[in-house]
Amino acid sequence: MVYFGMDQTVAVAGEQLAFAGADRLVKLIGALYQRPRVGDRPRELQDDGEWRRGYHRERAGRRGLPMVCLVGDAREGALEELGSRLQNAKPAGTVRSVYLSLADRPDVDPPGKATEATVEVVRDILWRVRNTLVRSSRTRESRLRFRLFTLVDQLMAKRFPDGETDTEAILLRELQENGLLVRFRSAIDSVSRELVPQHPAWRFPLLLLRWLTIGFFRLAVTGRVPGLSGRYRWFLRQPHLAPEMSGSFVRFAMRLTDGEWQHESPQYVSRLLVNAFLEDLRREYRLRPWQFWRRRRMTYPVLLLDEVGPANGGYRLLDLINEVRNQVGLFDPLLVVSASQAPPPDAAPSEDRPKYYAADSADAYRVWQNRLSADRRARRPTAWYLPIGLDAPHTETEKTEVRKRMLALGEHYDLSGGRARAAWWTTRWVRAGVPAVVLALVAGFAVVRYQSFLDSHCGTSSEWLARVDDQCVGVSDGTFTLFSPLDKEGTIQQVEAVIADQNRRAEELHRQHPERPYITLVDLEALTSS
Repeated sequence: MVYFGMDQTVAVAGEQLAFAGADRLVKLIGALYQRPRVGDRPRELQDDGEWRRGYHRERAGRRGLPMVCLVGDAREGALEELGSRLQNAKPAGTVRSVYLSLADRPDVDPPGKATEATVEVVRDILWRVRNTLVRSSRTRESRLRFRLFTLVDQLMAKRFPDGETDTEAILLRELQENGLLVRFRSAIDSVSRELVPQHPAWRFPLLLLRWLTIGFFRLAVTGRVPGLSGRYRWFLRQPHLAPEMSGSFVRFAMRLTDGEWQHESPQYVSRLLVNAFLEDLRREYRLRPWQFWRRRRMTYPVLLLDEVGPANGGYRLLDLINEVRNQVGLFDPLLVVSASQAPPPDAAPSEDRPKYYAADSADAYRVWQNRLSADRRARRPTAWYLPIGLDAPHTETEKTEVRKRMLALGEHYDLSGGRARAAWWTTRWVRAGVPAVVLALVAGFAVVRYQSFLDSHCGTSSEWLARVDDQCVGVSDGTFTLFSPLDKEGTIQQVEAVIADQNRRAEELHRQHPERPYITLVDLEALTSS
């Protein structure tokens, strides 16, 4: 009865992961998608699939997420089961994952030199992944935005009518309409329609504001102004399509439109697509100081590519990710897990990569991590690949052992108990509270100091006045009223008013006639409040 109940449960939860070492592989994927509590530094994986406390001594060269490649006949249904576990991870909505099967895709991209078909198939796969990640409504964090990749895709889909001569102006106008400034201009137009008919004096300020928005956009679209240029600046700094040839973003964008990008190298256009996609993820996982309302993302997005092959775009996409990571050298928060009959990228075993099976998943990852720095420096085409073989159990005893181990893991990943919680000093409340407290302390200190200054100068900001005991001592030019309300008759105030008026008159005459002598008279008298 015990084994019958076990079989029934596994048939629902993990029947598709019926290969030796399936539990070790599940633990490895569960560990890799977890983000460290601080930064994205590499960690040391233990045999039980858990991270060792603390960070590894070598940080920069070993930082990154591998492309886990599941290879073998037992791969069928493995990624679907992993996707189900990720979608049902606890707490709910903690993981973004995309499952995409390439089994039905035509073989339009054979191995070898990249072609226009390569660009189209890579673009299509990334667009599908992008849509799934954007529409992932179950996650608790803010939605992902792919501004760079979306802009590239829009430009590649843009085709100008035949015979059009002023294509650059048309593209500039469309870029302006798709930007944030068009919303600001719409708001200005709406205010103008409501306000100007009743208050004509506002016509010129609103017109000036409208021209300023156009000027700021023209500066931004040059791609040369830090901060203001935003995403346009990234395109003029990427290393793939020689942006120095263009000079400005608009001219660079013209090279990406339909009919023009076909004249570029397909390999480098594909690299641009992949790098734009990965750069969007980098930016979404980077917390700016002013984004104090954003929650720190504690899990990496997982891309599950099933049935990748040498000609259906799967191998090509993995190869492009490897090339971009080697070339750019920046960390990107994307965990890729693929399944195929033969190990990518060349569908053949390699002496540089020892063959590991699922039961040795932790060892395979540690070997990959130890060799990553050297492989990146050598720009090896297999630097980011982590192939793991899947062997189906042969005997009933082995199958029973696999079922028992999978049953012990449960039906989903579980990060409850604070394991998916950021360090307390990186939380939103601390990031927003500390600057607010500092500003409040600075403002309070400034107010106290200013009030102390006023008290020591007879309640005025004049440095010529000082309070000694209960008396105000100093020189007054009539600007400040010192003796009210003690001088109830206002006699001294009248004298001070006359002095202040004469001082202003003297200043006006001196400005009109600088050649006339300018002297200062001081009347010294002892005035008390009694």
